[in-house]
Amino acid sequence: MFSDTVNTLEFEVGNLVWKADFIGQGPKLLIAFHGYGQNADVFRHMEELMQDEYTFILIDLAFHRHQKDFPQGFIFDEQYSKLWISAILEKTGKSLVSLMGYSIGARIAMFVTQNNSDKVNEIWLIAPDGLPVSKAYLFLTQSWIGKNLFKQFVKTPSIANVLIRIGESLKLISTKAAKFYRHEISSVSMRKQLYDTWISYREALPDYKVLSHLNDKGKLAITCILGKDDAIIRFPKTRKFLIKNLPDAQIIELESGHNILSDKGVKKLFEYWKA
Repeated sequence: MFSDTVNTLEFEVGNLVWKADFIGQGPKLLIAFHGYGQNADVFRHMEELMQDEYTFILIDLAFHRHQKDFPQGFIFDEQYSKLWISAILEKTGKSLVSLMGYSIGARIAMFVTQNNSDKVNEIWLIAPDGLPVSKAYLFLTQSWIGKNLFKQFVKTPSIANVLIRIGESLKLISTKAAKFYRHEISSVSMRKQLYDTWISYREALPDYKVLSHLNDKGKLAITCILGKDDAIIRFPKTRKFLIKNLPDAQIIELESGHNILSDKGVKKLFEYWKA
């Protein structure tokens, strides 16, 4: 059962007010970052599973739900991530926090961790984006040409649809993944949200040397949960990269697709823990 008591947590960073759901009574504080196009409610199944150990801060990413009216040009950079974590800890009266991230949220969780190593002692990476960071993402968010093409894409998605079709025909992406990508860009509002999200978190790139050093020294616990049938965050490539760059991280492999946070996916995770 989900928690009956849901409190609202508000905290200010710079001139922006963030809102989050504050749920649970566990002794450890855990901040959860959802994926693109979702909201923090996707973690409610995880909260149900881990409520005895953690109190959850379920927070929406910039340009999603409670934060959907954020100003254009907002950038979640290193300095902002430090102020952001400090504001949460001050508000909750805690000195340490665990982080959990799904898909792009996992990449953001890694970035926040490396910038706040004295405040984060544990991260959970679920179907993580950023292992490795996509070259296409770097091109579209870091280069002048890429950013301009990406901006045009909001109004004119035809180029993206052509690239998806070519990738599918060349078997560079699966039919399942192609269907997922087409859905994610199927309306102007969805394309604008994708653009705003990717641009605002474009500096949230993991430094694997820093994370690995913290993990190796026992200062940071890293658990990575992968779906063997994930068509979006490809299992073989992600697992190989993880073993090479974060060799001391714990890897949990599930008979699951990308949607590990679904009721079905979390039940598989629960079965894994009970085994």
